[in-house]
Amino acid sequence: QNETGATSCRDCEQGHYCEPGASAPLPCGAGTYSDKTNLDSAGGCEGCPEGHACTTGSVAPVACRSGTFASGSRNAECEPCKAGEYQNATGAASCVACGLGSFCPVGASLELPAACGPGTYANITDGDGIPDCFDCPAGSSCSGGAAPPAECSPGSVAATPGLAKCERCEPGTSSGAGSASCSECAAGTYAANPGQGQCVPCPYPLSSERGAVICSFCQKDFYLLQSADPIEIFSSPTDHCKPCPPSAECSDNTALATIGVPAGYWRASPSSAVLTACRDFGGDRAGE
Repeated sequence: QNETGATSCRDCEQGHYCEPGASAPLPCGAGTYSDKTNLDSAGGCEGCPEGHACTTGSVAPVACRSGTFASGSRNAECEPCKAGEYQNATGAASCVACGLGSFCPVGASLELPAACGPGTYANITDGDGIPDCFDCPAGSSCSGGAAPPAECSPGSVAATPGLAKCERCEPGTSSGAGSASCSECAAGTYAANPGQGQCVPCPYPLSSERGAVICSFCQKDFYLLQSADPIEIFSSPTDHCKPCPPSAECSDNTALATIGVPAGYWRASPSSAVLTACRDFGGDRAGE
């Protein structure tokens, strides 16, 4: 429950778990998933099965596309078949050796005659039956041969045409499927790991700047009690972020020393969170 004054708690979302007293759901780790609600620990997230991949916060395993495989369980991503091997099925745990006289580049989904190179794909509709090769479109990868363009998965991008593989987004950014660029995480969210398909909301009551890899300062209406390591703040946000004192002003990233004191109030020192109205000391009496 991330709201104060609530009379009940919310159900924990699929792909996440909520420890006792949680103010925000935490995503299942890379290589695991959960299609259930109300998990109370990371141990409730299930390992991704063989032949599938599970990115951070996955609700269901995603079968490896043709040309890729995932050996064993708990894989965060599928690996492309190495040169000399191919795989034409989805959800495969291994690749198949290329036959004699055939060409299988990295990530091949078919045994092919030597034709289009990596970063291009074949158009086999020509009247002479000989395929022409075209640059792979941005947002997709092309392993070569006759394999069609493969849309980049969430968390990876192909910035320009003609690429043989998609690159993972850097921490602090994310991307949707088929993207040509990674987007900075919005303020109040973060992406701690490379290759995230979405940014995660900051745990209450923390916030962050755009492009954050961790949430390390207090959100509006709270202040940081004392300076601490960002990891410590993130791990125990309510120990470090305290509600803004009555009548005080606390914007995002307010510390104890920077609490706003409005006109008509004072405090004894920058290390005090107590505001006192000036009239309490006779400053507003008539004739003074």
